[in-house]
Amino acid sequence: MTLLELGDLHEDLPELEPRRGKVVRRSTRAPRVPGRLAFVERVQLKTHPALVRGQAFEVIAPSLARYGYKLSIEGSSLVFRCRRRPGWTIAVAILAFPLGLLALLHTESDEIVVRIEASAGGGTSLLAHGVGPLNVRRAFARLRD
Repeated sequence: MTLLELGDLHEDLPELEPRRGKVVRRSTRAPRVPGRLAFVERVQLKTHPALVRGQAFEVIAPSLARYGYKLSIEGSSLVFRCRRRPGWTIAVAILAFPLGLLALLHTESDEIVVRIEASAGGGTSLLAHGVGPLNVRRAFARLRD
């Protein structure tokens, strides 16, 4: 087949509009990988932002408090922070005693930001992102349901 014959084949095909970016399909499965990992969840709700914010204080804040997260309010965002001592610091303190006790000074910090804003359609947009353990990531994934 020559290029001329190929061109004749294309003449009767309809014109397609070019794609504008990649189509990314998000997984709808709940997270299954254990550990403290990053996550992002975006949910559109049909409820007023003030009501969503109140429910976040009643439901999300106590749940995260059980995992050691402390709440601070920064503008329109709820910021949950958790400071913890990794397990390796205890092992180093024991194995390299007494100098290893300095390892106990090391802490790590995780942060989860929940932003609640009015959306253009009259509802509410809730965006949660940060780093958390598996159960916290699963809880935020259930917001999609």
